[in-house]
This record gives sequence, structure tokens and C-alpha cells, in this order.
Amino acid sequence: MRTPITPSSASPFQFSPSPASTLPPKTPSSTARSSPRPILRQNSSPPSGTDPYLSRSAPAAHSPPRTFWTTHEEILESWKREQELRQRQAEIERQRDQARRAIEEQQREKRAAEQAEKDRLDDAIAAARRADEEKHRRKHAARAAAEQVAAEQRRAAVESERRREEERARREADRLRREEAQRQRTRDAWEIYEQRWRNANTQEVDLSFASIPWPMESQPHSPSDITNNDIKEFILSPLHSANKSHKQRLREQLLRFHPDRFEGRWLSRVRESDRAEVRDAINTVARYLNEALQASQSSSWYVFRAFHS
Repeated sequence: MRTPITPSSASPFQFSPSPASTLPPKTPSSTARSSPRPILRQNSSPPSGTDPYLSRSAPAAHSPPRTFWTTHEEILESWKREQELRQRQAEIERQRDQARRAIEEQQREKRAAEQAEKDRLDDAIAAARRADEEKHRRKHAARAAAEQVAAEQRRAAVESERRREEERARREADRLRREEAQRQRTRDAWEIYEQRWRNANTQEVDLSFASIPWPMESQPHSPSDITNNDIKEFILSPLHSANKSHKQRLREQLLRFHPDRFEGRWLSRVRESDRAEVRDAINTVARYLNEALQASQSSSWYVFRAFHS
């Protein structure tokens, strides 16, 4: 037996109990049914072409509600269809979300790739700029190093030239000092030589080989130390006797060291042990003075002939 359901303001799928006045009285036969108990449902008539169990539209205001009967199997089937529809909708939403996430992921990957490419280009540009700057820096450093080396070489050359000039000046000054010292020694030696002859003329003392003033700047210790060159440099030196010619100088010294004159005046005052050496030295000096005087007279005669010819 089907129980009628009165219309109510609930949703189309909401169940509401019917009033007690509409229910039939309970009988023993109605409580012991072998078939499933029918589920009563009230709903307005759905529009044509639509499923009455899927439609959620409210009953029209102008049409009176209609009462229809629904079984449990129909409700279950409708619930299943609704669940399937919800699952399909959820699947569609999930697929949409997946597609949206995939698109977003692609966009992120694209942006990341573009950013990576931009970073790579920026790094390449920066590396090229750094390489160019390093190249210019090395070129500038090499130029500066070359200029520094050239400046060092110029300074070294100037310093070397200055040192050479200083060395030449020092050597020249040393040479001049040595020459001046030599000239002074020669002048002093000539003064001492003349003074010793004057002392020998005024003093009556015994003479030895070393006490005789020989015509040399350095007094000899034996006859073998007397050389022609030493006698020439000493007697004909321009540092003394500037008012006398060479011939006058040679003649004066020859008068002093003539063997006969020296032996008659000085040899008797020489020690007996030194007389032989003094005699040999006197002969050597006299021989050189004679040769130098004859050469001077010959050169003067040739110069006179050449001048008057």
C-alpha cells in the first residue's frame, strides 16, 4: 500500500512525515509486509525533458504542487547518478586544476628559462667586459712597466754617465795632484840639491857616497842607481832654473862633476871606503853631461842652419 505525502516547503529531496490524519489505521497485515517498505517523497512535477530527481528548481508558484510516489531503489539510483555527476565534476575540476598547474608550471619554466638565458647573456657580457678591462689593464700595465724600465734605463745611463764624469774628474784631480806633488817634489829636490852643494862648500867634513849631492831627484845608493834618464829629467826639468837654458844648465853641472876638477877638490875629502864608488859615479855623470852638451850644441847648429838657409 502506498501512503500519500502532502506537499511541503522542503527541498525536492527532503523527506517529511505525513500527518496522522492521512495515515490509515494500523492493522496486523500492514505491519507484517514481505515487500520493502515504500519511501514516500513529495515533489512538484518536473519540467518536461528533465530528470525529476536531478532538478533542483523550486515548484512554480502558479501551478499547484503535485504528489508522486518514489521507491527506495529510485532514490538510490538517483543518489548514485548524483554521486557520479559530482565525481565527474570533481574530475573535471581536478583536470582543470592539473591543466592550470601544468600551464603555470610551463610558464614558470619558460620564465625561469628566459631568466636563465638573460642571466647567461648578462654573465657573458660581464665576462667580455671584464676580459676587455683585464686586457686594457694588462696593456696599460705593460706600457707602464715598459715606461718604467725605460725610465730606469735612462736614470741608470744618466747615473752611469755621472759616475764616469765623477771618476774622470777624480782621476784628473788625482793626476793634477800627483803632477803638482811631483812638481813640488822636483822643486824641493832641486832646492835641497843646491843647498847641499852650498853646505858642502862651506863645511869641512868628511864626505861619503850618500852625502854627495848627485844630480837626481832621488839620491842613489850605488853607482848602478845613476841613470841618464834620471839625470836628464832632474837637470832639464822646467820646474826650476827657468831663466837658464839647457846648455847653461848642462855646462854648470859639468863644471861640478868634471872628473879632474872633482878629484882635485872633493875626492880627498871622501872616505877611503867610498872613493872607488864615488869615482865611478863621477865618471858616469860626467860622460852623460858631455853627451847631452854635445847633442844640445849639435841640435842648436842644425836649427841655426835650418833657420838661415
